[in-house]
Amino acid sequence: MVHKIEIRKNKVHPILAKILCIGNCTIDYILEINHQLWSLGVEFVVLEGNLILNNVKILGKGQNSIVVKCKLINSDDVYVCKIKRYDSPRSDLLREASILRFINDFGIGPK
Repeated sequence: MVHKIEIRKNKVHPILAKILCIGNCTIDYILEINHQLWSLGVEFVVLEGNLILNNVKILGKGQNSIVVKCKLINSDDVYVCKIKRYDSPRSDLLREASILRFINDFGIGPK
């Protein structure tokens, strides 16, 4: 059974907060990520994957980010959302995104 959590404009689902806060984080960080997901048109975060983080299934976790499946509003399209961790030393994931976009042009990047 696949679980999902709804992304709302002004309300953070407690499970979203649970997966965003690896170690310590601030409420401002949680609110910002929730707002970014909502602004991008994410309707649901789908809780599935082989990794369990704080008792919640996700697709992946690295030193700088967590990876979850996201479903867009009014669409059957599902995407992988890579979210920068609060404790990451990086200011953003833009360089990584451009590298992934480049290697995907050759069909060798993650699907």
